[in-house]
Amino acid sequence: MRGFMGVFGLVLWACTPGPDAPPLDVGTIVMDAAIAVDAGVSSPVIDAARPVLRDSGQAANDVERPSPGQVDAGFTVPVSELPDGDVCAEVCAHTDCQEECLIYCRLGEVASAGEQRSEFVSCMRDHPCDYRRCWPDSDSDATCREICLDRDRIEHCSIDFLIEADQELCPQVCMGMLARMEPANRQAWLDCSINVCRGDRHIECNFETFMGPTPSATCLEAGRNAATCPGSHRHYFAEAWECEGYRSPLEQRGLGGAVIAECLADTHSCGDMRLFECMTQAQRGSGRSAAIQDLCLPVAQCDDELVFRCRMMATGMTPMMGHRQIELMGQCIAEAGPNCNALERCVDFNFEAMQPSSICDDACSGCGRGDWGEQCLAMCNWMERSLSVDDAYRFGECVGQNSCNLPHQFAECARPILPEVGQICRDFWRQAGRRCPSWRDQPSGIAEMWCMLSGVRTGVVSAEALNRCGRTIGCELDPIESCLKGRMGG
Repeated sequence: MRGFMGVFGLVLWACTPGPDAPPLDVGTIVMDAAIAVDAGVSSPVIDAARPVLRDSGQAANDVERPSPGQVDAGFTVPVSELPDGDVCAEVCAHTDCQEECLIYCRLGEVASAGEQRSEFVSCMRDHPCDYRRCWPDSDSDATCREICLDRDRIEHCSIDFLIEADQELCPQVCMGMLARMEPANRQAWLDCSINVCRGDRHIECNFETFMGPTPSATCLEAGRNAATCPGSHRHYFAEAWECEGYRSPLEQRGLGGAVIAECLADTHSCGDMRLFECMTQAQRGSGRSAAIQDLCLPVAQCDDELVFRCRMMATGMTPMMGHRQIELMGQCIAEAGPNCNALERCVDFNFEAMQPSSICDDACSGCGRGDWGEQCLAMCNWMERSLSVDDAYRFGECVGQNSCNLPHQFAECARPILPEVGQICRDFWRQAGRRCPSWRDQPSGIAEMWCMLSGVRTGVVSAEALNRCGRTIGCELDPIESCLKGRMGG
């Protein structure tokens, strides 16, 4: 069972390493070609720090949102319909085994149907801490039985939670997990567990990757391409979520994350050259190649990898990198001068290493360096950098009133700027945050901030898909990892 508290250690996601740089000679050729495309138009160099923006408080209704993909791996698994309501919350309330009761009550409920479901719930009311006495004994699907009979496969494929289930319970636990998945995700998990992870090939088929929303058709195709590369150790579904993590905030113009995703679906390059090729294509499409070259020119005196990182960030890769990030990066590069150590901090994918802006410094200056003081700077830094320049100014005006004892202050400041996203994220945590005892004490503002920096922000995670995940997620999983997909790093 995953430890949920670990997700709220705010460093984990920001420390996701960026891609390594391809060889400089290849990069130079591609960069020159990209600049040549722009060179045909004699216009002033576009300022990458201050492109033309619109107010991100207005939903980008004229921008097409990614459509969920389809997966058919040929499996036919009869799963029960999910029950209405949450009777297990009532059954398990005020017991000494509340969390365990909730896990197995909900799994047993969705793994059964009709009269058997009623009998199971009735038994759980009488014996809430003895779920084995009540566990449904109906025949499970042959596919789940096949998986559960092979304990070596379960361990080899890292099928978390089935590892902990004993032989007797495993098939119904498997059926309960499948019932919670979206149809495409269910097919992908079965493909991973039955077809792909076999023999000497280790592919992780953990449930969290396949729970929650479905990746877009574009990124599923990108994932399939990546999974064919030599040495690939991930299922195409996991690769698809990495692709979604490159998308830019939907509400801002002139960022290249969506083009990167589309390019990844078309390219058959492998390794870091896939990303390098698509980054260059995104720069060409935006008309900002010359501006990005100028912005990153001072970094060229240092390591090749720093140039690569600079160009990726200036292109607007991931939901965390809005136009304010590009502006702050430009200011940092200008102030660093020829100092390569200082320049490295300007283009570090670990935002923890970046100097907070004066907005965040001022907002958190009186909060100390304790638990909340550190979180204050991290949360402020991430949200500010994901915004447009104009909206970052509005955000700064609001967080300037921070009283240091309100973890939800930043979410409250972001909601008026991103009203549609903010409402979706608030509704999600109102549902999911009440489902498990260990989640109820978590500050809602932190979960909402994670949500505002996820695929909800890029349009790949719809309100409907997120709400379904929030209503069905089990206590054995991590709600952030399972539901809030499309973040940097997947």
